[in-house]
Amino acid sequence: MPSHGDGQDGFLVCENRWDSGVYARPNQVTVVNEENVVTDVQGTKHEVSDENTLLAIVFKRHPSEKDWHPVGGEHGAWKVAQKGMKSVEELNQLMRDGYVHVFSKNDELWSVDLGDLPGSPTDYPFMTATPQNADYSIGYYLVDMDRTTLEKLIASGRDPITKGNAHFLDSTGAKGNFKRESTRPCM
Repeated sequence: MPSHGDGQDGFLVCENRWDSGVYARPNQVTVVNEENVVTDVQGTKHEVSDENTLLAIVFKRHPSEKDWHPVGGEHGAWKVAQKGMKSVEELNQLMRDGYVHVFSKNDELWSVDLGDLPGSPTDYPFMTATPQNADYSIGYYLVDMDRTTLEKLIASGRDPITKGNAHFLDSTGAKGNFKRESTRPCM
């Protein structure tokens, strides 16, 4: 199943037949491009390295408030934050509360396994014909601090993520920051 956008994303679909209903969930691994360079929404390029930390958060659009609420948990036990995220400083508490996924380096590439995602595959902007109507989105942030230091400070109750050291990254596909390896698991 091809995606919306540049054709680089899509889902592998199993060929077995079912009688009715939908029995697939989106499942995604996000990988930083081969150059390990990402572009933020301001157009500034940043090298992803051991000196900084790359984060991912799944968001759900709140229908009446028209804002985006972080989603945590796992399939069958999703939790949606009571309020939308208004500033990058909120990433500190979201990390403590288990809403944030942290990228790791694997074979010289940075990636994060987001696992089963809430909703349907076509609820995400990179898989729907009308991205502005998507119910879910994934936000990516680069923090100018190594992962070990960041996680220690978060665990100690401090708030090391600030507007000055966190960068909201483009996730539309237009800047080529990420490759999405997505599947629709057959059950």
